This record gives sequence, structure tokens and C-alpha cells, in this order.
Amino acid sequence: MEKLIIILKQMVEQGKKEQAQRLADEIKGQLKRMIDSTDIDEDLVRLAKMQKIVADLEQQLKD
Repeated sequence: MEKLIIILKQMVEQGKKEQAQRLADEIKGQLKRMIDSTDIDEDLVRLAKMQKIVADLEQQLKD
């Protein structure tokens, strides 16, 4: 998952908006499924941080 977020960040930096948005949507779906299937606090915190990073990158796409 971390690799996908790095790829998303690179796409945002390169201005590949459409591809980045599709990848962001895919990552968000995967993170939601992962959060729904875990109850370990450390994992939930890690996944929530990833969600925040993806949300920040999506905001950059809109700016």
C-alpha cells in the first residue's frame, strides 16, 4: 500500500490528474476495506495516516 501512495504522490507531482484520481480512488477503497477488517489499534492508526496522505494528495489535484 505504501508503494501505491508513493506512486500516487509522483503522479500528482507530474500533473497526471486523471490517472492520479483513479489511483487515489482505488487506494481509498482498499484502505476502507483494510480498516473494516482490522481491530488492532496500531494498524488502524497506520491506515488512518495513509488515508490522510491520500486525502492531502487529492486536494493537491484539485488546487
